[in-house]
Amino acid sequence: MRIGRIVAASVAVLVGAGLLTYGKVQAQRPVSVAPSGGFAVGRIADVWTDRSRTDQFAPIGGTPRVLSAWVWYPAAPDAAEAPGEPVPESARAGDEPVPESARAGDEPVSESARTADGPAARDARGPEVADAPGEPGPDAAQVPGGPGPDADQAAGVPGPDAARAPGADSPESAYAPGEWAALHRYGWAVTAFDRVHTGTRDDAPMADGSFPVVVLLPDLGYAAPQYAAVAAGLAARGNVVVGLTPTYSSRVSVINEQRVVASAAGSAGDREEQLVSVWAADARFAAQRAALQFGNHANGGRIAYAGHGLGGSAAIEACRVDGRCAAAVSLDGDPRGLAVRDGFGRPLLQLSSSSDSSAATSPSAASPSPASPSPGSPSAASPSPALPSAASPSPALPSAAPPSPALPSAASPSVVLRPVAGGRSYVISGAGHLSFTDYAAYRVAAPLRWVLPLGSLDGRRALAITVDYAATFLAATFGGVTWVAPPYPEVRRADMLSR
Repeated sequence: MRIGRIVAASVAVLVGAGLLTYGKVQAQRPVSVAPSGGFAVGRIADVWTDRSRTDQFAPIGGTPRVLSAWVWYPAAPDAAEAPGEPVPESARAGDEPVPESARAGDEPVSESARTADGPAARDARGPEVADAPGEPGPDAAQVPGGPGPDADQAAGVPGPDAARAPGADSPESAYAPGEWAALHRYGWAVTAFDRVHTGTRDDAPMADGSFPVVVLLPDLGYAAPQYAAVAAGLAARGNVVVGLTPTYSSRVSVINEQRVVASAAGSAGDREEQLVSVWAADARFAAQRAALQFGNHANGGRIAYAGHGLGGSAAIEACRVDGRCAAAVSLDGDPRGLAVRDGFGRPLLQLSSSSDSSAATSPSAASPSPASPSPGSPSAASPSPALPSAASPSPALPSAAPPSPALPSAASPSVVLRPVAGGRSYVISGAGHLSFTDYAAYRVAAPLRWVLPLGSLDGRRALAITVDYAATFLAATFGGVTWVAPPYPEVRRADMLSR
């Protein structure tokens, strides 16, 4: 009897070890988030400062809102060969250098400026945006902060005097370069970021033409690089896609090559109304800034907002407030705030994960909070950091200890707006909450694969459906024609319910 138990235990150990080994090998195989469409795709990373607002979530009062922006855009078909200016610089206006006396507190905060002649004002003041509740208006005293003199180079964006030819041997964009690698979680159980094929080129020359601007917002705790598949897919269909990472709300953001983690104020799950308001203002600012920065290549008259989870709620709110917005796309996110109370009269596409997913795929119940410190991160007991200054030595950025935000449950029914003009709502059968992110493309080893809210549908299929639905919906809306939903057997029409 005892020998039988020993044999059974040995077999179980061997089987378990074999499964773990197999899962580890599978998780390290290359994956691709490369787009398909009518355009090659270029990518830039930048740091944008909205000086019309102070950051409600920053640990130092009076700091302007500073955002990391990743932009995916249609690139010239010969981007791998043709030299030239990667992005138009004519619209990059500067303003005066920041006086030392204006710096808040003892924490050094650098100028957001740079020109071809050296440290001068680089960051153009974007057009004023509508103030979120509780935020100072355009006439309020502005306190400088944010990116330093070398912010452009730190973000990988060449200045006016630094145009470079991508060259035939130009490598494709790194998936999560530098400090962005801290987005990786779960160790060997999830595809290593250096094994992710992006299919885009950094700083590639833009394609001829004027393209709609689509601002893409992540879910609470996540960051723009984790939506590369959707962003690049929309860009390949002829859109300039601005992926924002909400500073102090995402588990990791990177400003001036320094990691900035979530703060308690910026990631609290019980402050969703405030988060939606601030993120919606972020999105409107980004749309204006993109139209300014990319000149004739970005059509400021054709703007849409898209988002995932809480980012989808903010996208709806941004579109509600912005009179230029043509449409909104919400990926597994419900509307909140005034859009619920007052209604929403713009074209809206909502794609939701299936309510028949198992309870184990609910992110609020199964997956660790994305805003919680990852293994090996600095102590969670340390205070939240200020934005790093390029003028000062690189500080060690401690991690805040934000409460774990409750993510929208993939198993909860979709609740959309009361009578929506042009609104369409669909459910993707077998999709989970993370099926709209790059997690769907990663190879995730069991048993983690069974725990994360990835659903049962193949992740690449879920991403293809998401891009096709969003891209065709936006194209039809911008073109003023009736949209016909692409035929996918996994997708079913859902009712547009009211609260």
